[in-house]
Amino acid sequence: MTASPKKQRPFPWKRGSLLLFLLISAVVAYDYRNHGCFEASTTGHFVKISGVMGYAQKILTVTKFYSDNGLDYLKAISPEYYETIADSTIHYSKLAGDFYLVGRNLIMRIYNNTANYADEKWPIVLANIEEYFPGWLHTLRTIAIKVLECTKQYSNSTADYIIDKSHVFIQWLQSSVFVGKWSPENIRSYAMKAVDFTQEYATQIYDWVYEKVQTLSKIQ
Repeated sequence: MTASPKKQRPFPWKRGSLLLFLLISAVVAYDYRNHGCFEASTTGHFVKISGVMGYAQKILTVTKFYSDNGLDYLKAISPEYYETIADSTIHYSKLAGDFYLVGRNLIMRIYNNTANYADEKWPIVLANIEEYFPGWLHTLRTIAIKVLECTKQYSNSTADYIIDKSHVFIQWLQSSVFVGKWSPENIRSYAMKAVDFTQEYATQIYDWVYEKVQTLSKIQ
């Protein structure tokens, strides 16, 4: 009998990705800890030079601009719905803020622990890498620079594309969608009818419940 070929074990991509993420986090934490702040760190310097932060801020600014305009538009065409949405979301906003504070404190605690550990072990890790894999650090640094350059190029193109398409989309909405039955005047009329219907339906339900309660109390 011939021996069956030995199956090769697949590369554990999930564990490898997690290990790579932890290694990158340790590097960033160690870099931040040594320089005192993110802007002064090597990572922050590379991010600033590559322009990634600027493009991200640009996209966020455009997104905030259109979201604010959308809220203003909703307030203009239907103040009733705007107030309803504002009242219903204030509690969720407070809850989200509480979750943010808890999450931020937890992340800062994990970050400080990671920074302390990286501060202690990182020189040993670098020495071992240079001993067993000479030249790797230089190669990784070169690859990182190339990746940042590519990121800068594609981030710039992506940001410009999103901004251009958002302008085209807004113009298309104004000229093709929000006309006729979907004009601001008609939308406001529909909103008023919906609010009136909701109030009327709620009143009917209240009267029905009140009647049933009164009937039940008389029977008892």
